[in-house]
Amino acid sequence: MKVIDGKGGKDRTLIMGKSCKAALWRYLMQRPETSFPTLFVSERGKPLHRTILGRQIRIIGERAGVEPCYPHHFRHTFAVMYLRAGGDAYSLQFLLGHTDMAVTKQYVKLAAVDVSELYRSPLDRL
Repeated sequence: MKVIDGKGGKDRTLIMGKSCKAALWRYLMQRPETSFPTLFVSERGKPLHRTILGRQIRIIGERAGVEPCYPHHFRHTFAVMYLRAGGDAYSLQFLLGHTDMAVTKQYVKLAAVDVSELYRSPLDRL
């Protein structure tokens, strides 16, 4: 899927897993009819503005006891969880759309303790 005018005004290619694709398909089947090329729309079928989405995420976060909660938390959480699950910094750089590894390294530092556990010697498991 291609994301047009993403963060920083950059176009990006979005890679999705099977469950995400299934959820997106279900959303598209129930959303209001629209003539806009925008993926996420309001209940009236108009493009969902990023400030409205941000406000809704903050409200849901407050109800869930997660504060502060804002859209970038999803990106941040994905990056750290990806590294904890064994993903490498170079593929993370691609997935996040960073042109400079220095930006990606900020996430690597956050997960450094967890990541160091992944790179133990295979002999430790014997």
